[in-house]
Amino acid sequence: MAKSSQMFVTLMCLLLLYTSLHVHGEVDTSIRTSSILVQPARRVLQATYVPQTTITRQCNICHCSDDGDKTWYVTTCCSEAICNDPAEPSGTCTSRRISCGGCDEKTYK
Repeated sequence: MAKSSQMFVTLMCLLLLYTSLHVHGEVDTSIRTSSILVQPARRVLQATYVPQTTITRQCNICHCSDDGDKTWYVTTCCSEAICNDPAEPSGTCTSRRISCGGCDEKTYK
């Protein structure tokens, strides 16, 4: 059994060698080849990250005054936080109060 497998492998190697030589055939002198010297190029692109502006609204406990800062009371206020605003420095958030008292979590008003 070992001899038959060795003979098969040898026969396949000879067949591959023969077909390889047969494919190359003769050298055609009418074909001209030329080579072009290629210099390796390196291009570096700087990666830029532009964060997306995010706006979040929420109801918070706050202190409000209706009489010109004389009397303060605790209530629920609506506030808005804007992060990565193009008008502000990168990576910062600004917060502002939308309403003072009676914040509705559905409308934030």
